[in-house]
Parts: sequence; C-alpha cells; structure tokens
Amino acid sequence: MIPREILEKPYQPYGDSPTIKSYTLWSLYDEYYRELARGGIGVGGDSPVPDGYDVVIAGTRFVSDKINASRTRPLGIINPGASKPLQIHYHLLGKAYRLNLSNTNIRIASTIPDQKSFTPQHLVINASGKTSILLDVIGGFSRSLRSLVVEVNVEKNSLLDLVIINRDTKYAPSYIVVGVRGEDYSTIKTTYYTRPGPMTRLEIKNLLDGRGAEAYTRGIAVSRNNERLDNIVDLINRGADTYSHHLFTALLRESSIIAQRGTGKITVSAVNAGVEYYSEGLIQSPNALFIGQPRLEIDTGNVRIAKHAAHNTHILPEQVFYLETRGIDKMRAELMITEGFLLRRIISRYAMEIIKPLIVGELRKIINP
Repeated sequence: MIPREILEKPYQPYGDSPTIKSYTLWSLYDEYYRELARGGIGVGGDSPVPDGYDVVIAGTRFVSDKINASRTRPLGIINPGASKPLQIHYHLLGKAYRLNLSNTNIRIASTIPDQKSFTPQHLVINASGKTSILLDVIGGFSRSLRSLVVEVNVEKNSLLDLVIINRDTKYAPSYIVVGVRGEDYSTIKTTYYTRPGPMTRLEIKNLLDGRGAEAYTRGIAVSRNNERLDNIVDLINRGADTYSHHLFTALLRESSIIAQRGTGKITVSAVNAGVEYYSEGLIQSPNALFIGQPRLEIDTGNVRIAKHAAHNTHILPEQVFYLETRGIDKMRAELMITEGFLLRRIISRYAMEIIKPLIVGELRKIINP
C-alpha cells in the first residue's frame, strides 16, 4: 500500500534541529505506518458527525447540508515531499474537497474514527471578500492517526479571519498542516489554539505572494502531563511591500514538552517587506520543557523590519504579591497572570470570542482542579 522507499525514509526531516529530534516521539508515527503497511490497520473509517457545524470532514467523508463541495486536486501550497508524513498523506489521499467561500462565516469540524486507523483528510478553500472560518479539530478518545492538510487561497483585496482549535486525542499522535496563500493586498489573520496529545505536529505556512499582502499569526498552546507539541510556523514573504507577524505563547505544566520553531523569510523579490517572529513559554513545572527556535532568512537588503526573539518565563513572586496586596488570593492571582500571558494581543474579535472561553475554562481546571 505504501511504497517501501517512503517507509524506509527517516521521519526526521533533513535540517531539523538535533534538539528537536531528541525530544520528539517520531516513533509513534512510524508505528502506525508499519502497521498500515502490514495490513494491521485500515485507512479511514466511520466518524461521528457533530451538530452545529456547516461542514464536517468525518473520517474521509464530507458532510454538509449547507455548502456544496467539489472533488479537486491539492493547490500546491504544501509541498508533498516536505516530510515523510506528507509523502504518505499524499500517496494515500483518495479524496480532496474544495470549498469556494465569499463574504461568509462558516464552522468546519474534523473528526476521526474511534478505532485504530490512519485517516488522511484534505480540504482546499478559495476565500474572497471578508471571510471568517472556524476549523475545529476534534480528537476525543480516538486512537486513529489523523493526517489533516488544509490549503487556503485568499484572493486579491480580501480578508481572511481563520481560527483553528486543535483539541487532540490523548491516545494517538496527529499531523496537521495548514497553508495559506495571500494575493495582492490581502490580509490573513490566523489564530490557533492547541491542546496536544502524546505527540502532535502542527504546521502553519503563510505565503505572501501578492504585493502589499499582510499575515498576522497568533498561536496559543496549553500542555500538561506528558503531552508533546512540535509546532512549526513559516512566514514566507515573496511579494513587495508585504508584512508578516507571528506571536506564540504557551503554558507548560508537569512533564510536557513544546517545541515552537519556524522561519520568517523575505525573498529577493520582496522589496520593502517586513517580518517579526516571537515565541514565548510560561513554565510552571521544573520537569516541563519549552524550546523556542525562530529564525530569519533575509535575501534582500531593502527591508522594512526584521525581528525575532524567544524566551522562557515563570510567574514571578512579586507579580503574585502585587495582586495579593489588592485583596486577590494567590490562586486567583496566578490565574489572572497566566490568562494575561496567553491571551494578550489576540489579533481579532472573532478569535477572542471563540478562544478566550476555552482557555479560561482550561486554566480553571488546571490551576484549581
């Protein structure tokens, strides 16, 4: 089913940091691939179809009574040969669905089977005008390995507000890739929140091909126990006068591990472009580990701005003391500090309305279980 030359490739992509390799459980993915090659598990399977969504990718099925989808080929925003999981995804991909959206607000859910399987899902979206999309990646208690690729093309003079909620299953790894391409004078606002599983790889790629296009990416992660996240965000400025900005904040507790990395790139053709890339982890356990590795690649001397930074931080005693002197108890003070760290500079009202209640509820369960 899967060619031997693909199965025998190492999971670790060329050029990946040895540090990342040391802390990422690639073996969980390979266990599924080997079992799939032996015929021990299948591809896809029946999945639940939740209420309240305009579109549901249930297993490998497309379900919607509001929006028509056509069968299509991938857009090419995501390179099929970029990694071993993507090569397997494209090799086994039987169905890709296309949505054409204009001046609309839709809710999309991705669900996977409960039984152990490999589930590739591929969605292509053309967005024009002012479009808001909620992509809800639902894990539940599934033991299926999800391979989800979403490609979005934002047309000229359009605004995309994309919110991604990834609540992963605690019983299986997942591989999620979202690629967004902006044409002339488009604006892309991507906000993503993830609660990882035993091994979650979440990639986001913004391609600014059009002149004057802008992309603002805001990532938030909350992890605990032995959860692991490998988050890669690449900002590629290829059009003149483009601008990209990325901010990632993460809360780590117990023995969790988060690696957040990626490239802010300005190509030769992107004159007067700018890129900013920031990655921050709030560590609340001596056993937790945050690895921030943003980098810049600048191929032209005509640059508007180019900045990047990464750091770990903790809740400082003086922060808690300051709030306690104003009548706030310690537990509430820690909750307020953590909430402020995670939620600052959310880039759209739409994202704040969706993500803030999730994070506040999650924090209350963690800090006051």
